[in-house]
Amino acid sequence: MGVDHYCTVRYTLGAVTASIVWFFALALLAAWLSPWLNRPVAQRIINLFVGGVMGFIAFQLARQGFGL
Repeated sequence: MGVDHYCTVRYTLGAVTASIVWFFALALLAAWLSPWLNRPVAQRIINLFVGGVMGFIAFQLARQGFGL
């Protein structure tokens, strides 16, 4: 009909391969950065960044919800 079986298999294999590469790369990067990420200053910077993103999202949701 629309997409043949061959394309579906290729897409699935590509998605699985990309996922495996992504998670292995993420694990290697985390292991490589762990000495730096264990420092209190780095953790403070990460917490400030995450807090800023959460604050921005909360502001956008409140603005959308209250029609500001």
